[in-house]
Amino acid sequence: HKQIILTSDRPPREIQPLEERLVNRFEWGLIADIQPPDMELRVAIIKKKAEQVGIELPEDVLEYLAENLRSNVRQIEGAIKKLGALKFLSGKEITFELAKGCISELMNGEDPINVIIDKIFAAVENHYGVNKDELLSESRKQEIAFARHVATYLIKEMTDLSYKKIAKTLNRRNHTTCLSSCNHIEDKLRSDASFLSEINTMKKEIEKK
Repeated sequence: HKQIILTSDRPPREIQPLEERLVNRFEWGLIADIQPPDMELRVAIIKKKAEQVGIELPEDVLEYLAENLRSNVRQIEGAIKKLGALKFLSGKEITFELAKGCISELMNGEDPINVIIDKIFAAVENHYGVNKDELLSESRKQEIAFARHVATYLIKEMTDLSYKKIAKTLNRRNHTTCLSSCNHIEDKLRSDASFLSEINTMKKEIEKK
C-alpha cells in the first residue's frame, strides 16, 4: 500500500532483460519524461533563488547565469549565495562583470555558450572551408548557405539557446530562418547515413576541444 517511484534512462519496453509482466506493470503507472530545465526555466529558477536570499539581479546577469550554469540546481544555489555574500560585504550592486567573475570556478569545466559557439564555427570552417565572417554574412552561395545550416543545427543541438537568440548570434533577420535551417539538416540526417556520421564526428571534435 505504498507509492513506488522508479527512474531509468529509458522507457520500460527498452529495458532488457525485463519480464513482460513487469513491463506491463511499469507501463500501467504514470510514465514521465524528465528533461533538464531549458533556458527559460533556469532563468525563473535563478530569479526565485535570488529573491530567497534577498538580492535582485539585472536581466543581463540573469541571462548570463542561466546560459552558463547548466549542471544542477546546487550549482545555481552556490552562485546565488556567493553573489549575495559579495553584495553584502562590498555594498555594491551586482553587475554583469561581477557575476562573470563570481561563477568562473563554479562551472565545473563547462564551456560558456560563446566558447561553444566559437568551437562550432571552427569545426564548420575545418569541414567546409567556410569561416565565421562568411557564416555571418548575407551571402547565399550554396556552399556558404549549407555550412550556415550546419552551424545553426549544431548550435541548437549543443546549446539550449532559443531560435531567436541563435538568429541574433548568426546575424539572421528572424528566428524562422534558423528553424528552417534545422529542419533542412534534420531531413538530410534522416536520409543520408554518411552525413549523419559527419555531423557526429563534428560534435565529438567540438566536445573534445
